[in-house]
Amino acid sequence: KNSKYRIGSMSKTMTAELVFKAVDENLITLNQNIEEFFPKITNAGKITIQSLLNHSSGIPNFTEDPNYLEWNTKEFTREEIMRKFNSKKAVFEPSAQHIYSNSNYVLLSIILEEVYNTTYAELFHNKLVERLQLKNTYYEDSTEIEKNEVYSYVYRPDVENTNVSNGWLKENETHMSIPLGAGGIVSTPADFASFLQALFAGKLISDTSLEKMLKVDN
Repeated sequence: KNSKYRIGSMSKTMTAELVFKAVDENLITLNQNIEEFFPKITNAGKITIQSLLNHSSGIPNFTEDPNYLEWNTKEFTREEIMRKFNSKKAVFEPSAQHIYSNSNYVLLSIILEEVYNTTYAELFHNKLVERLQLKNTYYEDSTEIEKNEVYSYVYRPDVENTNVSNGWLKENETHMSIPLGAGGIVSTPADFASFLQALFAGKLISDTSLEKMLKVDN
């Protein structure tokens, strides 16, 4: 119960909460398009913040890039990440479909950084972790075993490798400068449960925002 895990895409729920907090604070609106933040993204003038939140933007999922595993362990600046995003064509017209894309939540993280004028890590700590007094939740770049953080593994009993123990192969670590709020959070089961309890009890965002957060629509 005290092991600290990279919680992967569960991070998105926390990022979505931060986005709705920014809405409550009148820093952004759900129906504004993202062109002012990302003018080079295909269809930026038609993609809204709501589209990013509910995966209806049409922006390709960067983790499905055929070469993703060749560069995912390297540190990237925001500019380098955006060059990858800007070079991709849309996979569908905004709001025409819902297709899961990690890219949406990377972009939401960068929007949060811009409107709050701080890093995602600092924003996450100040707006969420401190507020809930989560002792074992944070944004982290690399796993440190001495801090009781744990590695990720994949079950591959078919692979003959000296690093495989009973079929479990240690995964290479994605550098957390890449996923940001799409998958860069470390937490424990207890801390994440505390976050969910506070969220659904209406303690983090307005009732109006919580209602919108729970809907799946365009």
